[in-house]
Amino acid sequence: MKRPARLILIFLLPMATAMFVYGMARLFQLRFESGDVYPAYSSLRTDPLGVKAFYASLEELDEPRVERNFQPFEKLPGRGDAALLVLGVQPADFDMTDANLADSIETYVRTGGRLVVTFFPVGKEPLPFWREGAQKKQQTGPPGGKTPKDQEASPLDGFGLVSLCKRWGVELDYTRLIPDEEGVSQPITATRVAPMVGTDSLSWHTALYFTGLDSSWKTIYAAEDRPVIVERKLGRGSIVLSSDSYFLSNEAMRKERHPPLLAWLIGPCPQVIFDETHLGIAEHPGVMTLARRYRLHGLFAGLLALVGLYLWKSMARFVPPWEESDGPHTVQLASGKDDTSALVNLLQRNISSAELGTVCFREWERTCARTGRIPSARLDRIRTAMELEENLPARERNPVELYNQISRIIAERN
Repeated sequence: MKRPARLILIFLLPMATAMFVYGMARLFQLRFESGDVYPAYSSLRTDPLGVKAFYASLEELDEPRVERNFQPFEKLPGRGDAALLVLGVQPADFDMTDANLADSIETYVRTGGRLVVTFFPVGKEPLPFWREGAQKKQQTGPPGGKTPKDQEASPLDGFGLVSLCKRWGVELDYTRLIPDEEGVSQPITATRVAPMVGTDSLSWHTALYFTGLDSSWKTIYAAEDRPVIVERKLGRGSIVLSSDSYFLSNEAMRKERHPPLLAWLIGPCPQVIFDETHLGIAEHPGVMTLARRYRLHGLFAGLLALVGLYLWKSMARFVPPWEESDGPHTVQLASGKDDTSALVNLLQRNISSAELGTVCFREWERTCARTGRIPSARLDRIRTAMELEENLPARERNPVELYNQISRIIAERN
């Protein structure tokens, strides 16, 4: 590839990567701003199916205080003066609840909390596959000789599940909503039947209603003489059940607002908590959560930079690698010279020409002269010549002539 084309690719690749990252970030930002990535009736959702308008309106008030809950209900700190809003609950989830969770909810209410549960609106009765399985279990009886009465009081299906309907004395049932020409179920009218300050009537968008209420329940609203909003006391607190969640949605806040009903729903509680965990929006604390909480973004960025520099240092070669030549003992250096040239260059940098003869003689005397092959008389002559060379000024010394003189003395015949 030609050099100009390579330079163009080097500049275009980072630009294309940056544009891709920006586009993805912008796409996620738009999705999260609209809120349609969250489930229906979430306080984080801003489209007609969310309840963020209700949350934001409470947030603008000095009292009550409002917040969201992303922790499991068992970890929710005891707040006996708070109203907990659990919106958009599926009827099957309400009828099959974890036993420990049910105990925690009742403890929360008994200590003075207000629990508000609104159900997801449905146009008709869903197919109750889980009810058919429970009925078969009750008919056959459990493996252990328990009676149907004992099984009804025990956790459902042996998975630690209980029915809040049975524990709280209420049953869920369905009516039939009349569809229009396009097959869309039309809402009915719910009328206030309790002496409370609130809206006399409002539209109701679900086929679900409550039946089999025990004496502790009080009907607040009814649609076609069927209870749709009920309330009961439990300990020092209270429970409110609503078969519809539409009147809390963003669409209802724009088309059909009922502030008195919303005020009654919260009650006199100085704090309102919107639960998000039942919708699958939960916080899982980890390293990144702690990093965001304590603003450790700079530390992580510095660590990533250090790791990148370390990897770059490990991979980059500042000196070209040595290449072995075809010869058995010659090594090619970066400059293209062999090892002998490198040794000569090293000696030239560290030993001057005036000291070369002396250094070479000392090394020769330390190694070769001790073998005994050269007579002592010749060694004395060589030492004398070396002393004469050392007594000369540095400029007058001639290492080459000294080398030739010593070589002639060694080469003489006996």
